[in-house]
Amino acid sequence: MSLILKVVIVYFFILALLLINQNRLIFRPSRDFPINPSQFNLKPQNVFFTASDGIKLHGWYFESSEDAPHLLFCHGNAGNISDRLPNIELLLKIPVNVFIFDYRGYGRSNGKPTEDGVYTDAEAAWDFLCKEKKVHPNRIHIFGRSLGGAIAIELATRRPVPCLILESTFYSMKDLVGKVFPYMLFYPFIPPRFDNGEKIRKIHVPVFIIHGNADTTVPSQQGKKLFDAANQPKKFWLVEGAHHTDAYEINPEEYLKRLRDFILTMK
Repeated sequence: MSLILKVVIVYFFILALLLINQNRLIFRPSRDFPINPSQFNLKPQNVFFTASDGIKLHGWYFESSEDAPHLLFCHGNAGNISDRLPNIELLLKIPVNVFIFDYRGYGRSNGKPTEDGVYTDAEAAWDFLCKEKKVHPNRIHIFGRSLGGAIAIELATRRPVPCLILESTFYSMKDLVGKVFPYMLFYPFIPPRFDNGEKIRKIHVPVFIIHGNADTTVPSQQGKKLFDAANQPKKFWLVEGAHHTDAYEINPEEYLKRLRDFILTMK
C-alpha cells in the first residue's frame, strides 16, 4: 500500500469520526447544578414545559416586576442554566423578567441535544411565555450567548420576535471551525450547521451584537462579520478586555446601561 493511499485512508477515517461525533463536539451539557438561586438571594419559579415533539424541558422564571419586559435567555453549549445565575442577577436590574431554560439533555431537561432539537426547545420556551405567562410577543426580547445566539437567530425565523441581543456569537459553525487546526483540513466536508450569517440576512428586527475583543473561543471577527450581514437597525459593541462569556463582568455598569437603552427603545 502506497504512502499516499495510507494518508487518504487515515484522512477519511478521522473525517468519519468527526462527523459521527459532531453532536458531542458541539454540545457539552451538564446535569449537575454547581450553584443555585438562593446563593444570589433569587427565588425563581421552577418551570416544566413540553416541546412539540414531547420532550419535557425545565427552566427558571425570574420576575423582576409585573410591568417589566421579558428576556428569553438562550444559553451557550456548556453547563446548564445554573451557570448563568451571576449574569441573571445583573440582568434583573435592567429591570426585566428573565426566563432561562435548559435545552434537551441539559440540567433537568430530558432527551439528547441535536441542532433541530434545541431549535424546537426554544420555540417551546417562547410559546410558554406567550401561552402560560400571557406575555405579548412584542414584550419578549431574545438574548442568546455563543451557541445560544444561533438558537436565538433561528427562533427569530420561526416566531415574531421584536429584537435580538446576541453575545459572542459566530457567523457560522463552518466559518468558525474552518479556521481552527485540525478542522481546517476537513473544511470542504464540514456540514453547514448553525448558519447564522445566512439566516440573519432574512431577519428584519433590531439587532444588538456584543463581543469581547479578547475572545479566543469565538474571535471578535466572527461577531463583526455577523453584524455586517444583519439588516438595519443594528448596533455593535466591542467590549475591551472581555473574553467569551465575561462581558457582563468586565464592565457591568456599561453592560447594564447599553442593554437597558436597547431594550427600552423596543417598548
